[in-house]
Amino acid sequence: RKTSMSNQNGTRSSVRGALPVYGSGVVYYLDRSGNIQGVMLWGLPFSQDPKDVHSNLNCSLVKRMKAIIRSNGGVAIRDHSAKILEEKGVSVDVNLLSYLHLAEESR
Repeated sequence: RKTSMSNQNGTRSSVRGALPVYGSGVVYYLDRSGNIQGVMLWGLPFSQDPKDVHSNLNCSLVKRMKAIIRSNGGVAIRDHSAKILEEKGVSVDVNLLSYLHLAEESR
């Protein structure tokens, strides 16, 4: 289905309707130097009781995301390098943060 929308400069453009995203996901925001500056999560349990969004905050998830940002992925390197070498058998330097560490962290 097509809709007509007005963009920032006032011109009208034709776009297709967007479909909702289901499931869970993680997006890591990197600056131009490759440092992790933020994390966006969806579909993950932000509350202690996933069935009750008014329950207490899932502090372990929040602490882990803070640790990822503050260490620039260092905790992912520490926690996942052995598993990457064992399971993937790839020839990357696991002492440097790679997409493999972030993919493993996102599981």
